[in-house]
Amino acid sequence: HLLNGIPLVAFSIKYAKFHGASTVVVSTDDKQIAELSIQFGAEVVNRPPALSADTSTTLEAVHHTLLEIERRGCEHDLVITLQPTNPLRPKHLWQDAINKFSLNPDSVMAISLNHLKLGKLSAEGLFLPETYHPGQRTQDLNKLYFENGLFYLTSPNLIKQKELFGKNVQTVITSSQFSVDIDYMHDLMFAESLIKSNTTEYTYFI
Repeated sequence: HLLNGIPLVAFSIKYAKFHGASTVVVSTDDKQIAELSIQFGAEVVNRPPALSADTSTTLEAVHHTLLEIERRGCEHDLVITLQPTNPLRPKHLWQDAINKFSLNPDSVMAISLNHLKLGKLSAEGLFLPETYHPGQRTQDLNKLYFENGLFYLTSPNLIKQKELFGKNVQTVITSSQFSVDIDYMHDLMFAESLIKSNTTEYTYFI
């Protein structure tokens, strides 16, 4: 998919290269994505079919990629995971995460404040509030945060234990308004509108 005329995968590659990543690797089973990734300066690890199904996880792909690049003779102190479906990232996010990692957690990830009144449905289909009391003002809700998928910084050893982040997790808080996760066409359209508005602090590399 193209976002503002640029392949989605390019946003993450350019973000990593802009911030001086020593090695930028794309894991994919798609020939076209592989070719585009190489054009934008990344190395490619061919993802096996067993890790390319709809039920496959990001962690499985990262674990396979780490083992493959180490097999090629590349060793690293940090693993940073940038999902291509989350292309809009703050300029400060990378350095903020590195600074948080200096506090010796086992991982750092990006989160956003949740502003929603969440609940669940009973067996009868009735709505049951979970994060608030009926009539409670949004600004009075307990502060809850969600994992927005923009950025994961992890030690290689943790990845080898098949964990994307551990129990000792530092965080960088980013605006929930722009935590775009592109799974559907309307997500792509929303991201396009943010870029064209040119009113955000986010790095687009266009």
